Amino acid sequence: PWTTPKFPVDDTGSGMNAGTHCAETSCKQLDFLPFTCDLCKKVFCKEHRGYEAHACGSSFKKDSRAPPCPLCGLVVPVPAGTDPNIAVEQHISSGCKPPTSSVPSFNRCNAAGCKRKEAIPVQCARCGQNFCMGHRFESDHNCPALRSAAAKPAAKPAAKPPAQQTRPAAQPA
Repeated sequence: PWTTPKFPVDDTGSGMNAGTHCAETSCKQLDFLPFTCDLCKKVFCKEHRGYEAHACGSSFKKDSRAPPCPLCGLVVPVPAGTDPNIAVEQHISSGCKPPTSSVPSFNRCNAAGCKRKEAIPVQCARCGQNFCMGHRFESDHNCPALRSAAAKPAAKPAAKPPAQQTRPAAQPA
């Protein structure tokens, strides 16, 4: 993209006409290997050859970014050679609508007295309620399902069949 300009040849052979001054107004350095910007066609030194370094007014032509809309958050496509600000303005004026819910939903802890909110739901397997990481275990949030299970009278466990005992093998004497 960068080209080196052809220098005027000095007829005397002294080389006094060699080199070109940088087009950046704050620099004006005499450069013997200058760069020509492929967008604005001005000649610059090595320090000012980048689009940002010399504040190239045509840099948006090479800009391949697609900016997001500040209202709705959608990515606005920008045709090549168009200013991204103009594309976003056209998008907004064409009736872009902001999202209806801008507040993210959080999962509030159901433990008594706890006001913590978690980004990821943590549900108890027994009671199905939502809890924070500190109250996720049944014993930590006084799970109603755990209390109701403890209140029920314990049923007698089923009688186990007697285990068959085996004699140790007789050892030869």
